This record gives sequence, structure tokens and C-alpha cells, in this order.
Amino acid sequence: MEPNATVKHTGRRCHPKSRTGCFECKKRKVKCDETHPTCRKCAISNRHCVYAATSSRSEETSSHDATETPLSSSAAITEPTISPTIVGSFSEISAHGSMQPGFTLLHMHLLYHATTDMASYMAFEGGVSSLIACALDNASAAPFILDQLLALAALHRSTKDRDTNSMFRHEATALQTRALSHFNEASANPHADMGIAAFVFVSLLGIHILHDTLTGTPQAIGRFISDFVNYMRIHRGVRVVVKDNWAQIYDAELQPLLHVVDWIQRADSSRIGPETSRLRSVLETLPDGLTWSIEACLEALRCIQWVINLKSTVPDGSNKRIHATMAWPLVVPEGYVESLHQRRPEAIAVLAFFAATLHQRPWFWGFADAGPQVVRLIVDHVGPFWADALTWPQDVIAQNVARSSS
Repeated sequence: MEPNATVKHTGRRCHPKSRTGCFECKKRKVKCDETHPTCRKCAISNRHCVYAATSSRSEETSSHDATETPLSSSAAITEPTISPTIVGSFSEISAHGSMQPGFTLLHMHLLYHATTDMASYMAFEGGVSSLIACALDNASAAPFILDQLLALAALHRSTKDRDTNSMFRHEATALQTRALSHFNEASANPHADMGIAAFVFVSLLGIHILHDTLTGTPQAIGRFISDFVNYMRIHRGVRVVVKDNWAQIYDAELQPLLHVVDWIQRADSSRIGPETSRLRSVLETLPDGLTWSIEACLEALRCIQWVINLKSTVPDGSNKRIHATMAWPLVVPEGYVESLHQRRPEAIAVLAFFAATLHQRPWFWGFADAGPQVVRLIVDHVGPFWADALTWPQDVIAQNVARSSS
């Protein structure tokens, strides 16, 4: 959703009916974005896309292509080492965009924006030359990296200028769509090893989808949880890639992303602190005992405490706090993701703490200042039984609001 759009949210997203969509979307009874030659939903779910009539749109596509400059003539695409489950999750992303080949002058502008400002707008400590080099070096073999890097640059630009917001937002979605299409093509080749390419792509894609999820926070908590669980499953593809390619990724010296690798490798269960103590006490004394869901939520809560504890271990202005917050969905146990998917109240209560840590860095554009709304939605949803256990998230929101108004 565009930040400046005045749209009234309900519990369900509404889409206009498509009368000229592809046969596959009509058969599945989903909204088709009518992108030619392959619509976005078919691209990201790797389905065969067929339209009733394509001649007029094909001519339009050919005309558009004539204005673009291909970066490379090579189309050799190899497979990232990543779980099919992660690839399947891409089909849940709902957005619109085109997938034209080649690169335009606008894309060159976005590349310049990434080269000069990415360290700042992504809160990376150190240079980003290794990321830019990785994207350009793999522009032929793994074009999805460059497309996603440019998509993030466009997404950032969309938050900075109201007059060009819509244009950059559309371009961000189009580039992400094309990246996903290339990624699905790469997944069809079972022989090549593209661990580093997959790691960079999924890392950047996860940040993009997190922003989209937080920007589109609805008035109904159920819709938000669905979107957030889908985001977690996609971004957690980083774990799959790291597990299989740890040494290779580490040797690549991708400094801006390597702290996440370290955190995943060194995750443990020793984190304690007063901020999460009330909820921890409630979870440990529930009548049903330590079920699989409660144990998973306790571990997810310990991971939140780890993020909070960074306050005392890094300088106040350190960007590590931002990336520690974004790493939380990667280090929680799989059982927590399933518990949240099942809408269990204990998992939703833990999510309020994550939302509060987002609001501790409200100036970071990637978090879309969504923390207060998510905390309020959760408190209203879980009810009075959990109210005392959620004191800390509510206090964080109240203190930051008071500080900003003074």
C-alpha cells in the first residue's frame, strides 16, 4: 500500500474483478494483475500462464522493450540452494508489477542511489561495495539479486518524495516481481550451486517484504498476522541458505549481512531480563503446562529479550539494534511461526514485544512506524487476561509518543 493513499482498511482486502485475467488465475479464483506475458501470481508460483487474447498486449510490450537497454545478453540462470517451501511461500505475496526485460535509465538512477546511499538507508555499518559488486557480477547468472537490490532502492525513494511516491512504489513492485520470476526460473535447475546468490537475494527480499507488511497494517489483527507469518516464512529462507553454505557465505566478505549469520549461528537460550519477565511468568504458569506452543513462545520471548539487551552492549546510536530487530524472525524456533499461524494467544502476545522493539527505532523508514498500531491491535485482540503481561510493550509506545509530543 502506498503510504499516502487514503484507503479505509477492513478485515479483508478488496480487489476489483478481473474480466481479462489469465486462465490459471480464473481457475484458482484469485485476482489476476493481467501482466503480460506472465502474470505475477503465475510467475511467483511457477505456473503456466495463458491468456485468451495476447496480440494487442504483446505489441505494447514490444514497444516498451525498445526503450530499454539490456545489461547483458546472457540468460544462463542457475539454481539457488533454498528450500522448495520458501519458494512456495512467494505465491502468497499480493502486489502488482510488470516484468519487462532489460534496464532503463530509471534503473540506472536507482543503482546510483544504492551505490551512494544504501549504507545509510539500510542502516548498514561499513561499506556496501561488496553487495553492489555481488549484484553486478551475477547480473547474468543470477539477475534476481540486482533486480531486488534496485527494488529496495526504489522502495526507499518511494518513502521520501510525495510527488514521486506512486512512481517509485510501482517500480519497486515491478522489480520485485521480475526478481521473483528470475528466482523461480533459477529454481528449475537442480545442478548449479548458488548459495551466496540465494543468501543475498533472500536477505534483501525479506527486508522488502517486512516493510510492505508493516506499511499495509490493517485494522484487523487476523489479516496482519497472515501477512506477517508469510513474511517470516520467506525471510527465514536465509536460515536454509546459511545452514548449507555457511563457510562459502562467510568467505564472500558480505560485511553488511554477516552479522545476521553470526547471530543465527550463536543463538542460545540464556537471555533473561525484566522487560519480558511478566509475560514469561504467565506462560510458565498456564494451566495446560509447557505445551509445544508455550515452549516455542518462551524461546521466541527469550530472543526478544536478547534484542532488548543490546541496549546495554552497543552504543546508543548503533545500527546493530535495527538489524537485531530484523533478525528476530530469523532466530525464533519454527514452532513459534506455527503457533502464530494458528493464532494462539500466547504467540500473539509475544508478537507485541516485537512490535514494541520496532517502535524503539521509529525513525527507520523500513519499520514504517507500525509499532504503535500493531501493539494496540494485539492488546485489544488478546483481551484483559494478558493486559498485565503486556505492560512493557504498552509503556514503550506511551513513552515514545510522550517524547515525540514534548
